[in-house]
Amino acid sequence: MLFSMLSSVSQSRYSDLLSLHRFIKKAGVIPNIITHNLIFQTYLDCHKPDTALELFKQFINNDPVNPSSTTFRIVVKGLIDNNKVDRAIDIKDQMEDAKGFAPDPLVYHYLMLGYARNSDGDAVLRLYEELEGKLGGVVEDHGVVLGSLMKGYFLKGMENEAMECYQKVFVEGKKMSDIAYSSVLDALAKNGKFDEALKLFHRMIKEHNPPAKLVVNLGCFNVMVDGYCAEGRFKEAIQVFRSIGEYRCRPDTLSFNNLIEQLCNNGMILEAEEVYGEMEGKGVNPDEYTYGLLMDTCFKENRPDDAAGYFRKMVESGLRPNLAVYNRLVDGLVKVGKIDDAKAFFDLMVKKLKMDVASYQFMMKVLSEAGRLDDVLQIVDMLLDDNGVDFDEEFQEFVKVELRKEGREEDLTKLMEEKERLKAEAKAK
Repeated sequence: MLFSMLSSVSQSRYSDLLSLHRFIKKAGVIPNIITHNLIFQTYLDCHKPDTALELFKQFINNDPVNPSSTTFRIVVKGLIDNNKVDRAIDIKDQMEDAKGFAPDPLVYHYLMLGYARNSDGDAVLRLYEELEGKLGGVVEDHGVVLGSLMKGYFLKGMENEAMECYQKVFVEGKKMSDIAYSSVLDALAKNGKFDEALKLFHRMIKEHNPPAKLVVNLGCFNVMVDGYCAEGRFKEAIQVFRSIGEYRCRPDTLSFNNLIEQLCNNGMILEAEEVYGEMEGKGVNPDEYTYGLLMDTCFKENRPDDAAGYFRKMVESGLRPNLAVYNRLVDGLVKVGKIDDAKAFFDLMVKKLKMDVASYQFMMKVLSEAGRLDDVLQIVDMLLDDNGVDFDEEFQEFVKVELRKEGREEDLTKLMEEKERLKAEAKAK
């Protein structure tokens, strides 16, 4: 239940939740364990693991509320997702040192998955042996570590051992959680066993009977979408993605982005746009990454106006593109000669983004080469009013070089002197 709450929060409510956290701290309100868990999850999802760890440390040392097993699971998984495997191991050890917490197979699953992502098969197998030893040789976990264990075996070239694990699922009918099924599917699909993954997926679909029996989850569908795309079977990937709602699952922004990205990367921009067009009907909001994907692909397909349109939609929807996305936009527009459009987006974003010197100089260079030195001086005028970027001697020399091409170097000196005069007059008042 809590993990589904966290999933919905992670789509669009980060800033609101972090604002609430600041309010709680200022008001001196003592949060309960659910609030703590949401805060940890949010910072981890925002890729701020150090902040999350500092808050977790304060919580453990000072808070009157005790952590739950869910607390440890959230922190470990979040650290793994941020590639902080060693820190996650520390949290696992801390959990097992605390009173009342037995070794948790789900925590071990996250840790084994982290090592598998880093291609460390030895560490995966070592962790499984450690868990097995602590649980007396029998890991009763509804199969949650099987997929990660299979990945460890595959990494070690031990395909027979990996498939023996799979037999426990498919032949013996071992009782499995939806997380376990998803992990096993992923292990098969990413290690040359997609046909086996497909068989397992069809069996899971037949057994899925919510709410009495939950066998498939969004992660399972994402694995199958990835698998079909890896096989070049994009039509089937789209079909299985569109079937998600039939099984009481709901696609999120990440799953939409995943499919859109794979379609874009394979020259299928029209299909990607169709999938994007389905987001609103599913109650899912595009994010900055969605628009960035479509923008970049439209540039590759020689559709600069559509690329610019996606960037504008992103801004108009209240999202905040980062500087890298903006830079790709203006660079793409300039390359096809759309300097007016590039300048218009510069004017739109200059107050919204914290632009660096390189971004300013890029636009100045473009305007200078187009013979628009008045526009260059206009940007300098703005810089002199705004202390966000230091208009230092090096920057001034850059501008002088551009002005010197038309013998207008003195215009910069006059502008700076006029600015100083106006500042002095304002100060005198």
